[in-house]
Amino acid sequence: SCCSESQREAALLLGQFAATDSDCKVHIVQRGAVRPLIDMLQSPDVQLKEMSAFALGRLAQ
Repeated sequence: SCCSESQREAALLLGQFAATDSDCKVHIVQRGAVRPLIDMLQSPDVQLKEMSAFALGRLAQ
């Protein structure tokens, strides 16, 4: 669906930003992105789960 595609793209971008800049990590966390990323891990959309896990992994590094 369109919504799932947007969520996948957002999760991927958050992961890419987190991987390139530690200041971005701080801003991403401070703005509350972690909880939605965790929630996306429960999605039936496998790609969305993968992108969310990618973003969370980059935030954890």
